[in-house]
Amino acid sequence: WHLFVSETAKKFLASEEPDIASFLLLQMSLFQYPSGMGGAYSSNSDGFRLQANARNRNLEFITSGMHLCPLRLIVSALYADSELREVPLLESSVSVPEVYAIANDNSVNKKALPNPRSIKIALQKARNGVIKPPSRYEQRFHLLGHLGLFRIEEQIIRVRESFGEADQRDLVNKLQSILRIENQFNDFDNVTNGKDLKDQLINGNWGRYFDGIVTLNNDIIEALTSETWLKSEPIQVQQLPVSYKPVAETYPLIERDEV
Repeated sequence: WHLFVSETAKKFLASEEPDIASFLLLQMSLFQYPSGMGGAYSSNSDGFRLQANARNRNLEFITSGMHLCPLRLIVSALYADSELREVPLLESSVSVPEVYAIANDNSVNKKALPNPRSIKIALQKARNGVIKPPSRYEQRFHLLGHLGLFRIEEQIIRVRESFGEADQRDLVNKLQSILRIENQFNDFDNVTNGKDLKDQLINGNWGRYFDGIVTLNNDIIEALTSETWLKSEPIQVQQLPVSYKPVAETYPLIERDEV
């Protein structure tokens, strides 16, 4: 067995102080459907196989011509809401059903970075009931809470509250940087069956694409992983008195007879 760790994981996870938010933000900015998920190895074999449900779902996405990056879609929807309701970007919001409605609209889901006008039109249609989300869908939005950008309350996605002006600028910069990412994985486009899909996953191109440090431009990496607001605008913490009690008093020694 040979296990390979991505460059992004090496930089942000393999350290004394892992930066999980930066790692997830870089990866989720690239993750798209169809994806490289669904690969598996048998326990007593080195044979690689595809799980049937993931294989069939990916083939369905490929047939429809889908290239959908959920994170870029959500950020685009927040920008669209800001324009539709004429509110600041940091006060924008979009609901989970609205995200699923526009994600399944063919005018939106053909590019990993959707057209802003198409997103705006689709979101307005979703709010007018013209397009609807699927009757059943999986709500996998827990990762958003770990990116350091969003908060989710009662199926509403919002930008998290800021800690000051520097933090506000940093939030806007990160959101803008996500919508500057034009990278799109196209190697699945000519896949027609399960064997083709398996061969594409074996060649490793998806793994190389899905590695933020390798794929993204340096300026975008810097913007998405920076914490300049923490340095320029420190949070004031109330100083509380601390009582000190010697360890010897807390855990006194017990006299024992020598043998």
